[in-house]
Amino acid sequence: MKSQKKIISILLLIAMLLGMLEVPVQAADKLTTTTTTSGGTTAKWSYELNEDEKVINLVCTNPTELIGKVEIPGTIDGKTVLTLGSYCLRGAKGMTEVTIPNTITTIGAEAFSSCTGLKNINLPDSVITLKCTGWNTGVFYGCTGLKNVKLSKNITEISDGTFCRCSGLQHIELGDNTTTIGYEAFSHCDSLKSIIIKDNVSSIHKNAFNSTNTKNITIYGNKGSVAEQYANENKIKFDLISNYGKQDAGSDISAPTVTEIKVTSPKAGTYTTGQKVTIQVVFSEKITATTMPTLKVKFGTGAEKSVTTGTLSGNTITYTYTIASGDKGQLLTSSLTGGDVKDAAGNAAKLTCPIISGNAIVANAVTAGGNNNSGTGSGTNNGASTGTNNGGTTGTNNGGNSGTTNKPSTSNDPTTAKTELPKTGESIAIFGVVAVLLAGGVFYFVKVRKYSDIK
Repeated sequence: MKSQKKIISILLLIAMLLGMLEVPVQAADKLTTTTTTSGGTTAKWSYELNEDEKVINLVCTNPTELIGKVEIPGTIDGKTVLTLGSYCLRGAKGMTEVTIPNTITTIGAEAFSSCTGLKNINLPDSVITLKCTGWNTGVFYGCTGLKNVKLSKNITEISDGTFCRCSGLQHIELGDNTTTIGYEAFSHCDSLKSIIIKDNVSSIHKNAFNSTNTKNITIYGNKGSVAEQYANENKIKFDLISNYGKQDAGSDISAPTVTEIKVTSPKAGTYTTGQKVTIQVVFSEKITATTMPTLKVKFGTGAEKSVTTGTLSGNTITYTYTIASGDKGQLLTSSLTGGDVKDAAGNAAKLTCPIISGNAIVANAVTAGGNNNSGTGSGTNNGASTGTNNGGTTGTNNGGNSGTTNKPSTSNDPTTAKTELPKTGESIAIFGVVAVLLAGGVFYFVKVRKYSDIK
């Protein structure tokens, strides 16, 4: 009886302790529901309230029933809606248009995923964050009917997989404050034709356009931007933002290019210090410029020299270079950079540096014979060889030859060692090894025999 009382007392004590504990409430228990109607379609919503009594994690509970245009409420019962929860309208395939209020700051992962009927999206500038939990959980993942997107200028990151498998997406313009484009942000976007990337973007994931046909894409950005660098590294067509839309309007968007760099004077030949050389850079069309590009040249393997002063006429910039005392060898071009060359339509020139053509110029050359003139001759040489003399003279040379000489043959010289050593030393070494092995064998035999006798 006493033991039963003890057990009951213990159970009561446990019950009292459990009653003092705070039992956690499931998120579903905190949810509030409401309904809105737009275009004859009723949407059912669930949401939570934050500490400031603002609506967060708004989610539609009947997305498959929605048809046509859907308006997301900006307020519910007088409370401002701040965030759209994960899967907010996922699978609303009958929805063709959606209005997002300018109170929304955050959109959860897969909020519009698989909304295949959605064709256009306009995110208000209040939106700052597009969430994801992995490359296949992007906000617009699988929106195959989506064609055009206008993003908030205040979004800082295009998260992993944001537009993954948006196979109908044709054009998108990133906001002014976007800094990062994540992994597979635009993967499987096979209809994508153009994307405008502003200067604030500092990081583009190498797989941002994974499994997308980039041959049809033009990245629009500014010169020297990360967008231009990314396009060049990944062999994607690049153009300036200022040219976007001009092609559709029939405007000239073709950039002038360098077709030739040539020497026009003096004539081909070898020249010395102080001689002026005229070099022309020819473009594909008539150009204008207030600052000329810098042309870098060099002679042979010498150091690069910069030529910054040029004269512009029509489609040609003419430079003049004066041969210096340290210049030796053939004139070559190294690079053409800088300046503000453009055509009449304002298209900036694409500067390249083709191999120099025209008159071949050699500076301060020294021939093998030590003279700058060329000639041939033969001479008598006690070294028994006949050579070529670029000095152009004929004579007798007791100390060697004229020009280039052949060294006396050493094949019959008894004082010169052959490349193969005599075999004598090698034979003695082999004989010594054999002798040692025989002696060792005899010694071993005697010891074994002696041991056997004693045994």
